[in-house]
Amino acid sequence: MITALADSGLSTNGFVFCGFLKRKHVKIRKELSEFLNLEKTVVFYESPRRILKTVEICLEVFSEDAEICLAREITKKFEEFIRGTVKEVFENIKSRSNLLGEFVVLLYPRNDKS
Repeated sequence: MITALADSGLSTNGFVFCGFLKRKHVKIRKELSEFLNLEKTVVFYESPRRILKTVEICLEVFSEDAEICLAREITKKFEEFIRGTVKEVFENIKSRSNLLGEFVVLLYPRNDKS
């Protein structure tokens, strides 16, 4: 998690670590809504089976311009960081057929434009 935070490109002035989010759509939405006005990076884990659904919920809850980074396979051969706005990252992973590895999701809910 700390390696993902350091390499994410998001603010490290403060962060909140949530572990794994709830599994049900309504509960995930409620949990993420608590961070809507937070000016810190939110960090949580997600499984490859649920990552697309979770990023889609982030798109519903936060501004589509909120910054997000998905880190997977950290310190391994296929390490990858998928960075951008929530909308950009959602479109990126939606087009992929197979996302493997556990994810560290890092989200900065506020943007300077709002």
